[in-house]
Amino acid sequence: MRIRVKTDRWHACKLPYEGCAHVTTKTTCPACGLPLAVRGVDMHPSADDRAYESTALCVDCGAVVGLLRAEPSTIFGVREDRAVCERVRVY
Repeated sequence: MRIRVKTDRWHACKLPYEGCAHVTTKTTCPACGLPLAVRGVDMHPSADDRAYESTALCVDCGAVVGLLRAEPSTIFGVREDRAVCERVRVY
């Protein structure tokens, strides 16, 4: 999965450890100046249906710093993938 955050431009993100609730970047927060670690809120499918997007918040100061985009591997788009997962029942 490719994860990026858009502040002034797109920055690659890294998950610090498995199950972590935020991602880190190699840039600094425009509000507090600390190394930028972000978490997403208000997740929704992107307009192009290839990713999930959410509002990116700085973990340290809570400022809105841009857009967080997670691009999973998908053939049919994230909306169709989600619909299929919600319809599947395992017995």
